[in-house]
Amino acid sequence: MTKLGHPLGEVNLTKAAGVYGTVQAIFDAGKESQAVFCHVCPHCATLELIFHKIRTSTSVEPAAFLRKSFQMVERLGAKAIIFTVDVGWESKRTLEARTNGEIHKSSLGAFMATGGFRDRNLFWDDISWIRRYTKLPIIVKGVQSTEDVELCVKHGAEGVMIRLQVQIETYRPDLFRKFDIMIDGGVRSGADVDLARLQQMETAPSSFLIVGSGVFGLSTAWAITKRSQFAKTSITIVDDAANGQFPPDDCASVDSSRIIRADYADPHYTAFASEAQKEWRKQGDDDLGGQGRYTESGFVLTAYEPKELKVGTKSGMDYTKESWKNCVDVAARDGYPADRIKVLENTKTLNECLGTDTYPGDWGYLNTLSGWADAGRGMEWLYERVKATERVNFVNAKVDYLANEGDRVIGAKLTDGRLVTSDVVLVAAGAWTGSLVDLRGRVEATGHVLGYIDISDRELALLSKQPVALNLSSGLFIIPPQENTLKVARHSFGYLNPVMVHNALPLFPSPERPSFVTSRPSTSRDGGLARLPDEADADLRRGLAKLSPIKGLETRRWKGTRLCWYSDTKDGDWLVDWHPGWKGLFIATGDSGHGYKFLPILGDKVLDCMQGQGGALGDKWKWKNIDDETVGKETNGKFKGLVTMDGSRGGDPGMVLAEELGKKSAAKVAKL
Repeated sequence: MTKLGHPLGEVNLTKAAGVYGTVQAIFDAGKESQAVFCHVCPHCATLELIFHKIRTSTSVEPAAFLRKSFQMVERLGAKAIIFTVDVGWESKRTLEARTNGEIHKSSLGAFMATGGFRDRNLFWDDISWIRRYTKLPIIVKGVQSTEDVELCVKHGAEGVMIRLQVQIETYRPDLFRKFDIMIDGGVRSGADVDLARLQQMETAPSSFLIVGSGVFGLSTAWAITKRSQFAKTSITIVDDAANGQFPPDDCASVDSSRIIRADYADPHYTAFASEAQKEWRKQGDDDLGGQGRYTESGFVLTAYEPKELKVGTKSGMDYTKESWKNCVDVAARDGYPADRIKVLENTKTLNECLGTDTYPGDWGYLNTLSGWADAGRGMEWLYERVKATERVNFVNAKVDYLANEGDRVIGAKLTDGRLVTSDVVLVAAGAWTGSLVDLRGRVEATGHVLGYIDISDRELALLSKQPVALNLSSGLFIIPPQENTLKVARHSFGYLNPVMVHNALPLFPSPERPSFVTSRPSTSRDGGLARLPDEADADLRRGLAKLSPIKGLETRRWKGTRLCWYSDTKDGDWLVDWHPGWKGLFIATGDSGHGYKFLPILGDKVLDCMQGQGGALGDKWKWKNIDDETVGKETNGKFKGLVTMDGSRGGDPGMVLAEELGKKSAAKVAKL
């Protein structure tokens, strides 16, 4: 068949295998096989054996045929017999299957047209039958599972050959010690080599370096400590914790509260979040949700009917209704009564639910299965447990840049001059990740406004019994207070803060690391904000007026304000994948403002993705190509920011923080 591409066919393939030092499996039906073995590259050749229908033929004696074939290739220097077991049946996606066999053979591809001679009656005992006629190692090609590998060992094979996409689902070091497990295709980049290593094609990494101690970094470290696969793997977390606190207090995951919801327009996130909620609901003192760290207050999700909408985009109302459907489905699956999720079909019923008389939305629903968590205390709980394992070395320092040798990232150079090296480098630096790795057009730091006001004991008694309320059209939300401080915030497109960064790792290995402009967080370590931009101040006060049952809160002085820095992506899906241009580098970022709720199970999912077992969400989180090269870049002095278009954002996209701070509104408080 290879002659369809070139007259020399397999000869050229085997020549290339010799040049690059890889194995070439020569098809046993190839007419020039003998010439290939003799004259081209016998030191790298093996015989690929596909059982033919000779075993049922009356004109050919199968044993004699095999013996003759094996004697020939052994004499010519073949190193192994590759027994191919996955080509017996044509795929259902082939032309013939899709047309119910109505296509004539002459119009089919070469593989289909020549497939009639293959023997489809294969058995595990065929391995021992082959063994009778050769002393060469037998490698079984095309197995599909851990159980298949076990059976290959049992029946005397010396190895297996699998595609990279086929997972060895469980950690079985005994299998890897017994014989060879090789890759047959599926390698697209250096990142896949690292994936293969962590699937135990070789060994577990000797060390992990995790840059960042937020939700992604700390939860992944915890997951590593719990897996026997990494029992001998050292773990280091480095973060710039100026006050010695891990994670630092300007980290997005450190705050008074975060919404804990399974309310997503994407059913995969709904299912994932519902699993996390099971952990949050555990209320023992030592559990994550215990001692007031989680409150299931209920959650009102609402939106306005859109006045206009660009073709191909999703509105806040679209998101809200799809989220309601997904939550209803998951609640029913988990056995909850139907009334745990209640439709609020108009503004009147929304006002009745929230105790307001304003305009909170046009349609929405109350999900009594969702709530909120004390984010800072949750991270403190996790840090203490990670620290108690005595497996993780915490380094309080700022990373200057990621160090490399050739095309492999080997560690991190710290601003104090130290070099921390590691077998695998996991960058989980949240909105700061883009300062270390060039992620322009894929991930971008955006700042989202939060405000806090003092409330009285009487007001606390009322507001603490409220559900969380979020309007996806405006992005405004209020979380019930636990103490005498009420938080109001905006889940919007966020502010951009374009600055020049230096020494970030480029997309592909290069002797140069050119500087470039990207959006980077500006937090308390940079001096903090003296005030909010006027438009944000007015909008947060609008949220207090429309979503709170207490009149006049919108006129109070701020007790405090801050920006919460998201690591945004275009579609709201995270980026959790091996970097395609650099070996040894794994990226876990792109939270897009909704990572915290997954805290109890997130680290395990990151490790699953690292080992190629991330499932549907792992597929969503893979490294993506960019369809617009101007996004996330500065052109002629104008920065074009990334815009998250998943339907969950309110407000105006593309606002630059410095520009908004420079504006002076005619009125500090807009008409409410």
